[in-house]
Amino acid sequence: AGLRSAKRFIWAEYYIVNGDDTGRRFLEVLAEKVADGVQIYLLYDAVGSLGIDPARLHALEKVGGHARPFLPVNPLRRRWSTHLRNHRKLIVIDGELGFTGGMNIGDEYSGLGLRRGTGHFRDTHMSLRGPALLDLGEIFREDWEFTTQESLPRFDYPPVAGPSVVQIIPSGPDQAHNAHGMVYFAGIAGAQTSVDITSPYFIPDPPIIRAFVSAALRGVRVRILVPSRNDVAVVGWAARSYYAELLLAGVRIFEYQPSMLHAKVMVVDGAWSILGSANVD
Repeated sequence: AGLRSAKRFIWAEYYIVNGDDTGRRFLEVLAEKVADGVQIYLLYDAVGSLGIDPARLHALEKVGGHARPFLPVNPLRRRWSTHLRNHRKLIVIDGELGFTGGMNIGDEYSGLGLRRGTGHFRDTHMSLRGPALLDLGEIFREDWEFTTQESLPRFDYPPVAGPSVVQIIPSGPDQAHNAHGMVYFAGIAGAQTSVDITSPYFIPDPPIIRAFVSAALRGVRVRILVPSRNDVAVVGWAARSYYAELLLAGVRIFEYQPSMLHAKVMVVDGAWSILGSANVD
């Protein structure tokens, strides 16, 4: 519905765009909006989106949509990387509506996989309106320019802000001090009453472990929710290697049973939260 509401432009950036029904429909809607005069810019990760439908991708480009892969793995290219992937999931529509969180484009995220019995990811995503979209759009602009060497114009954000305070925090392995890791550490270390964390790929570094233990020992209620059955088995085994130290300190750990848990969320003191695409690893 958000994509269909676009009047001027759609900027979309995803780690995974699958070649299943959801992925194909996503590309079809983008192509339809080009026919309506909407400018389409799609950035997809070259490794994460290996299964993208090439025919529909070509159809989107043929009608005038702009679609580019992020860092194709090619040793002959001047700029390439095996591990530096674009893990973001975001959409900006007309500078008025945005989406971000943990959900990629695929049947396991849309609910089709649940109805068909082919697999389902429990995830958390949010929609945004207001001035925060300016920063969400700036992240896209920077990633697009890095990938294509082409600049996109900035847009003016709506002058009226909503009731919520929102900060957009880009992070990644290219940063000297990972912003996501710093926010998680500060949130856990500064918590007064409670910390609730949901993470699919839970491999915390030593400072985060110490923050968990310290918070629990000083009486903060710390709860961690991870998937019982991880889609990356070795990560599930690695996560369990941290259980003993955390449990001895009083941290409570729960394993989500119904399906693969893919949400990445932290709530501190019931007062503020962070959600997005970055894992606690």
